Amino acid sequence: MQQGTWGHLKNQADFEITRLTYMGAGLAGLGLFGAGDLASSIFRDQGVLRFAFLACAFLTAACLALAWESSQRIRAEVVRDHSHELDASRGAKELPEKIRLYRRRATFLLVATAALFLAAAGLAEWW
Repeated sequence: MQQGTWGHLKNQADFEITRLTYMGAGLAGLGLFGAGDLASSIFRDQGVLRFAFLACAFLTAACLALAWESSQRIRAEVVRDHSHELDASRGAKELPEKIRLYRRRATFLLVATAALFLAAAGLAEWW
């Protein structure tokens, strides 16, 4: 698709939805590890580390949800209102910056959540 067309905007939204879905699956897997036995002793003993892990996980989920919902809304609007002119460039635009901002925040928070989990797992070995 040519950049600036409605079809290109739909493809961008589809790509963001796919990317966010994979990030959400990674967060779910990380949450399962966090709830498992690997770091449970350190999370039980260190309330601050447990709180930081859970806060990062919830904030990541919130950012992913906001970006995913916005991408879904844009995709639905393009399909509903402009399906007959997917190659037309009249009025088409790029994805809103807020979607990319939420995705960047979710990426940072997902890495922070993983780092906290790895720190907890490492401390559990030494504790």
